[in-house]
Amino acid sequence: MLNGSYYKKKYSSKKIFSFFVFRGPSGVRAQALSADGNLVEDFVFETVNTGDLKNRILHVRNAPSPAATSSLPIADMVVAKAKECFNL
Repeated sequence: MLNGSYYKKKYSSKKIFSFFVFRGPSGVRAQALSADGNLVEDFVFETVNTGDLKNRILHVRNAPSPAATSSLPIADMVVAKAKECFNL
């Protein structure tokens, strides 16, 4: 993942950035659980292995909302997994 603070410093001034950032209530985000009840901290990849869609779909579960700070590295990860799963 990329360091978001680097981009904050490089592409925004303190004056503009502080205008848009303010304290608010904490948010709630859904989190995947493993079969034994532990939190899953990373992406979960799953393919469809039966029926007409066999080996044609790659599900990405438990994907956080990274915004622009890490969307390209996440895309690289999904592409690499698709290449592996579908022999591309």
